[in-house]
Amino acid sequence: MKEKKREFITVGKITRPYGTKGALRVKPLTDFPQRFQDLKQIWVHSPKEERMRMEIERVEWRGKWLIMNLRGVNTRSQAEEWTNSYIEVSADQSFPLAGGSHYIHELLGLPVFTEEGSLVGQLEDVWKLPANDVWVLRTGTGQKLIPATKEVIKEVDLRQERIVIHLLNGLLE
Repeated sequence: MKEKKREFITVGKITRPYGTKGALRVKPLTDFPQRFQDLKQIWVHSPKEERMRMEIERVEWRGKWLIMNLRGVNTRSQAEEWTNSYIEVSADQSFPLAGGSHYIHELLGLPVFTEEGSLVGQLEDVWKLPANDVWVLRTGTGQKLIPATKEVIKEVDLRQERIVIHLLNGLLE
């Protein structure tokens, strides 16, 4: 029932070229933006679904954006080809999280059970919202939304590949 373990983690998005010499403006999509300072190689996943391993030549912060130069990208037109591509690293390069926290990619595809042991569905997506995350479950009758709060999420067991939730009144209606 669980999805295949992800090999790559998305950590940024190339939004547009920067300047005329092939630099790229990158929006970080990670809770650990400092990771970019130490990266030497990345995977760039293009909108055409192509994934290419590339070497980083330079990284510089400009406010909330990164300016990045990649080996072989030397002109603005070459940089334009990578617009809307995602920057990825291998899953084994993920930073350790505090106890009780999990990466979303570790959770997707896990079966979700009630405290009584009844299967509710499978975790399909996670929406990051201001108040709290919302988990999207695929059930036999469609999608159900549950708040990812301590009151509802009782256990995440990656070894047993399962999530246990407390059903509040009306939660799945």
